[in-house]
Amino acid sequence: MSTLDKIQNPIKTEDEQLDALNSIIDFSNSLSSKIGDLDNHSNTTNTSFVSSISGALGDLSKLDPELPFGEVLTNFTETFSPSASNDFYLSLEPISDVTIIDGSNSYIMVDKSLMSDVTHYSISGRKLSFFRRPTSTFSINYKGKFPSVPGIDKYTPNTYPSLSSIKTGHQQKSVLTQVSTDITEVDIQPLTRIGSVNLSNPIYPSLPDKLKPFITPSGGVKAPTSDVSVWIFSDNRFQKIDDASVYLMSESKFRFQTEVPIPLDSFIVLSVNSWTVADSISFLTKFLLTHNHNGTELGSPISHSNLSDLKSDRYVPGSKEYGESKFVGDSHPQYFNRDGYIADNEGNFNNAILGDVLIGSSNDYNLYNNILDNSRKLFFGSVSNGSSLMYDHLFSGLKIFGANNGIKLVTHSDQSDPDNAYGIGLEIDGNKIYSTGDRGSIGNILNIESKEGITKFVSSLGGLSTIVSKGINAEKIEVSGAVVLSGDKGVRIGDVELNAKEGNIIVESERQDANVHFDVNLSTDKIDVDELNPKTINIKEESSISFGVNDNDGKIKTNGGAIEISGHHPVSYVASGKNTGLLFNKDNARFINIYTASENGGLSSETDHNTYFESGSGEIYFIKDSTKPQTALGKTYAFGNLATADTERVDSLVYMPRSDLNAGKGDFYNIDILASSLKERRGLGIGGVAAIYATGNDTECPPGWLVLESKNGVVFVDSRSGAIDCQTMVYSEVTTGDIKVFGNASVDKNLGVSDDIDVGGTVTSRGLIVRDTAEIGSISVDNDARFTGSVLFTESVTVNEGIDVGGSITSKNKITSNEFEVQSSSIFNGPASFMRSINIDGDVIADGTFTTRGDITSQGRISAEAVRVEDLTVSTVKAINTIDARGGIESAGQIVSSGNIETSADVLADGGRFTTQVKTVNLIVEQDQTVGNELYVKGRFQAAGAVTLGSSPTDKVNFNGDTVFNNNKTSFIGAVDVTDSASFKSDLDVIGQSTFASIIKSKAGIELEGPVSSDSTAEFTSINAKESLYVTGDSVIGGRIDVSGAAKISGGASITGDISLGSSNDNIIVSADAHFSNNKNTFSGEVLMTERVVISGDAIVNSKMSIEGNLNTAGNLNVDGLTKLVSLTTTAQTKLEGGLTVERQTQLDSLFVTGKSTFDSDITSSGELHISGNITSLITSSATFGKLTALSSINQSDNKEVNQFAGDTMFNNNVSVSGGLSVKGVLSSGSNEMGVVIEGNSVKLNGDTSLIRSNSASIDRISGKSKKVVAAIGSKSTGTSQIAAQLSNKPYTIMENVFIEDSMVNNGDIFCTGTLYVGDMQVIEVPGSEKRFNESSTVMNIRARRAKYAP
Repeated sequence: MSTLDKIQNPIKTEDEQLDALNSIIDFSNSLSSKIGDLDNHSNTTNTSFVSSISGALGDLSKLDPELPFGEVLTNFTETFSPSASNDFYLSLEPISDVTIIDGSNSYIMVDKSLMSDVTHYSISGRKLSFFRRPTSTFSINYKGKFPSVPGIDKYTPNTYPSLSSIKTGHQQKSVLTQVSTDITEVDIQPLTRIGSVNLSNPIYPSLPDKLKPFITPSGGVKAPTSDVSVWIFSDNRFQKIDDASVYLMSESKFRFQTEVPIPLDSFIVLSVNSWTVADSISFLTKFLLTHNHNGTELGSPISHSNLSDLKSDRYVPGSKEYGESKFVGDSHPQYFNRDGYIADNEGNFNNAILGDVLIGSSNDYNLYNNILDNSRKLFFGSVSNGSSLMYDHLFSGLKIFGANNGIKLVTHSDQSDPDNAYGIGLEIDGNKIYSTGDRGSIGNILNIESKEGITKFVSSLGGLSTIVSKGINAEKIEVSGAVVLSGDKGVRIGDVELNAKEGNIIVESERQDANVHFDVNLSTDKIDVDELNPKTINIKEESSISFGVNDNDGKIKTNGGAIEISGHHPVSYVASGKNTGLLFNKDNARFINIYTASENGGLSSETDHNTYFESGSGEIYFIKDSTKPQTALGKTYAFGNLATADTERVDSLVYMPRSDLNAGKGDFYNIDILASSLKERRGLGIGGVAAIYATGNDTECPPGWLVLESKNGVVFVDSRSGAIDCQTMVYSEVTTGDIKVFGNASVDKNLGVSDDIDVGGTVTSRGLIVRDTAEIGSISVDNDARFTGSVLFTESVTVNEGIDVGGSITSKNKITSNEFEVQSSSIFNGPASFMRSINIDGDVIADGTFTTRGDITSQGRISAEAVRVEDLTVSTVKAINTIDARGGIESAGQIVSSGNIETSADVLADGGRFTTQVKTVNLIVEQDQTVGNELYVKGRFQAAGAVTLGSSPTDKVNFNGDTVFNNNKTSFIGAVDVTDSASFKSDLDVIGQSTFASIIKSKAGIELEGPVSSDSTAEFTSINAKESLYVTGDSVIGGRIDVSGAAKISGGASITGDISLGSSNDNIIVSADAHFSNNKNTFSGEVLMTERVVISGDAIVNSKMSIEGNLNTAGNLNVDGLTKLVSLTTTAQTKLEGGLTVERQTQLDSLFVTGKSTFDSDITSSGELHISGNITSLITSSATFGKLTALSSINQSDNKEVNQFAGDTMFNNNVSVSGGLSVKGVLSSGSNEMGVVIEGNSVKLNGDTSLIRSNSASIDRISGKSKKVVAAIGSKSTGTSQIAAQLSNKPYTIMENVFIEDSMVNNGDIFCTGTLYVGDMQVIEVPGSEKRFNESSTVMNIRARRAKYAP
């Protein structure tokens, strides 16, 4: 607004006056629209609460952050004290080398990654890091630059000089020079400190860039008054010189012109808008967006230990939590550096572990530092199949778990050792095990070095162990017992070897002249010699050649003209090869020759030898002794003339009873086994546990059956070389026609059936995956059953053993089980009925209602967060939290509660005592109620009958809050002492005398129907107050006080005598807390409490106490007598030490049972029933569940009974079926939109993104049903165009990224709308191919590495 000039011509007319006023109003409105409605009179803006703009802006000099942004300081020194950290932050960012001044140490700056010595330090930005922190005070001298923010790199205050620097003495007042009578020149002095930074070299403040154009050495340009102003300190405050014009001569000198006289000792300040409000907000915004606390910028670095969530929770619930570390930088006590050793990281010691590592105990005693139990394991590779190391408590030492092998020790010796490449492998108390050799000509030798020179091999079974070795090279062998050589190994003495072979000792030597001389008697079982040249060997009748010490060790003798060889050892025949051995012949006719030879007929060797029976043209029979009758196949046979009337004559040895043949392995062209009856079971026996035979005509079964008997089933595996075991065997494919299984059929992997599966009995399977609906009449699961989706059972489901359910089981009907075991928790959304007793070894936790029609008897405690019962009979009930007794509590004994007792129904007690608070919405006491201590009523106190407070005239009734009497009449028989003012909103009828110790004051007057007499007080026969009666002092009323309306006592009431409140149908409402400090309160009638009742002391109810709401007790509820509860609800644990008897329905929000619980009748739960232990149902009983939710597993101890699920059964997690799974109906997985339905031999996958995943699949035919719009395809061939036009009408099977490893044959056409890339392409001849390509065929571009073209 321009300055108003003096009006030359006075405003004369009224219109001119209005025009002038309107101009002023327009300017005022324009100014108001720019500033806004600060007073909010227009109600168009938010409330600002701004008294004035100046007051709201405050001191603009404080907008200056007072920091020397970007200023370079030379020879800057700062001092640091010792710290617990190795890191120190400098005030400036060094731009030159720093000098560390420490009288006792010298330091060398290196790169941070190379710090490895106590003298090393590094600098990163403003961060100074020591390898080892100094232990005494030190100083740093350097040249540095103060940090800056983007766009701000100088010190520009809002006041020149800085007011704060003037106050602290770090800047002097500006020097004034009088230029003329109205012009003063001002020299701004330098600063030695800015904020908290001491400046090593004084600096001058800078002006903002927007004022640089107005700076001239002569001061000839006037600076804009909107950005600069001059202030003078006068009358103890700074005041603006309004007419001052400022002329800038430099950043530290200016002149100003004013008509105000300026003394040269004045304190002049130049105010500059260097930092506006917008600048300050912009600075803060940039700082917040760019700062990172890295020490190179403004702002203090954040100590890592000051961050939150440094410690993680323990993965194992209930374990001791991590504590705080007392070491700096150790803020994550749960972390162990996972990267392990990292080379070239000297600053971190290459991640080396510098201290001891404790693998904690599984026992938390002494912070897990103990050997009271096994330690935690140190796993290698895998926690499931890798190796691990742990402390074994039972073994009292380290235990190594090897997944396959144990420990592999690899050592290396000094390279200077010419013979030994290894070091000590294992040292045990001075004894060592190590390898030597592998250098030079010395091989690898395992050494066992004994500290005392003795190595003892002891057996854990007692005594010494056996040493099995290929050879022993010893200086001396002393044997205290026998030397036993097993196998073909022997003893070498010089050039002679004594070897054991097939139970014999063979003396051999490679030297031809070697001999064995016996200078003593030789006693042996057998002697085999290469050559024996006796002149004559005569064995007479009854004579023999004995071998060995005993006569029957081995001998040759004649018996009846025959040679008889006897002995306990075999006759060794050394010769081998074809045409050796034992030959039976006559006249060059070879009948049988038994010998051993290699496969080519040569000599037998250890690795190539077989035993051969050459039988000529005949056959080999193994028959029983033909010299006497033999019994076989139920008949007795005799050969030739030996036959009698009792035996069947056999004239051919071929038909003599056969002998058993026992062999390890047989290789036959053909095995012909006679048919057998099921009783005899003649056939092929395997291992005594299996047999194969065929039935004949003499059996009750159809003849021609091939019977395979096996104790543990029949397994078909692929043939392979080498040993196999149950983990590595590969099962072979069995191809057959019909399969009829009389017992269970077990399929370990997939069971592919192209048609229906008709099972008349039970299907047992370890795992069954049904992609679509399956109709199953009965399911018997021996082991785990896993269902990944929902499972619907329309009929009963019987589980003989256990059901492992990761999710939930939903049943619309009952679940029957002889024994029901839940490892974790079970959720019953509906009622659960138990026909017989339930034994619960663990806790019973119920979030909903726990209802039983019979009694609940517990020999131990019943602990629950909430218990709801209709009739509860217990000796002692201990509840940790709330007891919800909506039907009341009847107790023959005390009801003791350390917490709250809450009930929505009545609490009936013939007698009782409350040692703590009683909270209830409505408290009904049918007989006398005695309160031994205070009675605290937080809400309204309502008594239907007469209420008597106090037992003697000396007793007092205190009402600390307002007391409202809603009855028609309130009578005070005794004296009423009102210590504070009494307010009566209705009439106050006083029948007796009222004594007022002070003056009665009434603003509206006092209307009295009767006389008033008073000496020093006023006495009234009655007082009729139409509005209110106020008594500021004490009021003593000797008679009764009748209040027809509500009576309100703000300051409380003290009644020493009896108090009768209400009539038979009236209510007493106490809105505030009511405290009864007397020893006993008796309620002879019914007491109805609709709000919370708090009893800090004992509460004795001689009659019944009905609680329609909750009964909350912070402590115990003790009931000496019988407690009858229509419904009991507890939100916490309820402890019943003497048992719990409930005759009616009981609702338990939570029931915690530490011991066993026996239910003689059904248990019905409308909500979920969580059981962390097992549910065991006796064989003679059954368990019925409306809905069964098992969070862990359901196990059945035997398979005698069938688990039946009559209604729908849901498994929210995997279901594993070890046996067969028979589904008679539809087997569905997922939903109608996204799921799999198996019905009969049909598998349906719902959804656009249905997916079948399999490592391999055998599918005879795939038919697609998806519609696909194929873009128009043109062709010169009319037939091709017609075929292409029909492509969008065909159903398709859509596949993405198909990789075909073998051939693909297409009977139909192949259309490729994209690019076809082929490695090779050849034309084959098929019927009709000669007609497919002609001159009208469309040309196709082919990109290929190779191509073959026709000529």
